Amino acid sequence: MDYQDNRFLTVGANVILTPTIANVIFELEGWFGEDGLFCTVTSGLRTAEKQLSIIIDKSIQHGVDREFSSIKTATVKNISSWLNSWGRLLQIGEMVNPPLPTKAPYDYKKPNGDQRKAGTFIDISNHMKGGAFDIGKGAHTLQMITTVLDKALADPTIKDLKGYLPEPVNGCVHCDCIIPKLGNF
Repeated sequence: MDYQDNRFLTVGANVILTPTIANVIFELEGWFGEDGLFCTVTSGLRTAEKQLSIIIDKSIQHGVDREFSSIKTATVKNISSWLNSWGRLLQIGEMVNPPLPTKAPYDYKKPNGDQRKAGTFIDISNHMKGGAFDIGKGAHTLQMITTVLDKALADPTIKDLKGYLPEPVNGCVHCDCIIPKLGNF
């Protein structure tokens, strides 16, 4: 059996999984079933282009494209085409990782209140590293999903789920997996 047999925690169309993500989704099925929660994984592995498309969409949604028009034709390799828009998103509370590791262009505040200075290094998302997925809330509250995840994390048989972060702005819970380290070659 594998995640494709899940009834409670299913994977949405066009979601790309890595073996690690697929394993965690399969392992979580029992906990979601126990609480009767039907949820959908809405995001898994992302390319740099997909990460940039999220920044572009959020920039347009929040009108940031009117301030930084280069976002409309941004490319991953042309950092100056998306850097300022991404930085403005951070300032307005849209926490999204860049498509390439880079430094934040402006001061910003994280949702927990922590201040970050311009020049703070921000790595790519764990989605791009193949070690993160999002569970959409659908008809449930984020609290219902995190309750299930807390039960799973307390069980020593779950080995690859590292933690989670509720993302109310995005209507999902971001889950981080333990990414296997490759041996020295």
